[in-house]
Amino acid sequence: MTEPTYVRPIDFDALQAVAQRGELAMQTLLGHDSGARNCLINVFILPPRTGSPVGWHTHEGEQIFYILSGTLIFEIDGRRFRVPAGSIQITPPGVPHRNWNEGPDDVRLISFNTPLPDPGKPIAHPVDAPA
Repeated sequence: MTEPTYVRPIDFDALQAVAQRGELAMQTLLGHDSGARNCLINVFILPPRTGSPVGWHTHEGEQIFYILSGTLIFEIDGRRFRVPAGSIQITPPGVPHRNWNEGPDDVRLISFNTPLPDPGKPIAHPVDAPA
């Protein structure tokens, strides 16, 4: 049996190498592969003009973003929010939304999804844009 990992470092150098190519960068900190049972935790870097790769979408559980740096744009329920560093953004289950970085600098954030999605199921479910 392997020893549990109680401390998980974020590899910002590897993430930044991906982000410098203009691509969304992600590292999973906690998930099925690390023995999680209740929560998925990812860290993202969103370069300018990037965001959720599926556009408008929903989640089966709650999603919470903690913004480390930059300002995330979040659209939900016909409203658009600017979510600055030091803030959290909360998405209820089943509510269509989208998010992106329209600023000049990278957005760094930590994402918490709970409950943990079943293995093999997507975290985001694409939906049509609200009317």
